[in-house]
Amino acid sequence: MSSLMRRDVLIVIVTVAGIQSEETRMRQAAIRLAADFPRKRAIVTGAASGLGLAFARRLAAAGWTLGLIDRNLAELTGVRNVLAGADQTIYIYHVNVADPEGVTAAVERFATAEHGLDLMINNAGVAVGGEFLATPLADWRWIVDINLMGVIHGCRAALPHMRAVNLGCIVNIASAAAFACGPGMSAYNVTKAGVVAL
Repeated sequence: MSSLMRRDVLIVIVTVAGIQSEETRMRQAAIRLAADFPRKRAIVTGAASGLGLAFARRLAAAGWTLGLIDRNLAELTGVRNVLAGADQTIYIYHVNVADPEGVTAAVERFATAEHGLDLMINNAGVAVGGEFLATPLADWRWIVDINLMGVIHGCRAALPHMRAVNLGCIVNIASAAAFACGPGMSAYNVTKAGVVAL
């Protein structure tokens, strides 16, 4: 068994049967979510690439109305153009999750347009590597602002809409780095441990 670190997820590569089993579990989870939330209204941060894009693809294929948030407008526009179906609405918001007002405004616009929000996936994340003392404070601030504060901003923006109807689901993406801390990754590890602690 080998592992590969990508953005915010530790991907464990096992056998083809194991991967197919994971795909089946993801499909079943999507079916359960759709049953719990028949209006199927979701926001995904970091949706222009990586794991966020994978979430967006899965939800779009299941017919969810999506609000996609990312700091890369060109890639985000491309994602919308690829995922949008004839009868499906996909909103895009060019926002850096480190900006609390921007995140709140995007969530507010989506929830107003769709009369609510069922699912918030706080996925946006970045990585910084290097020994503790060699990691500049600017890098610490940057990664904390995105990986930890970005999740906090997403939760604070989504919760009022969910509390208003006593229904909703928030998924905060962390990493095995939160508890299996690799050397030279302390800034990243700290942010993911913070997400787990939420």
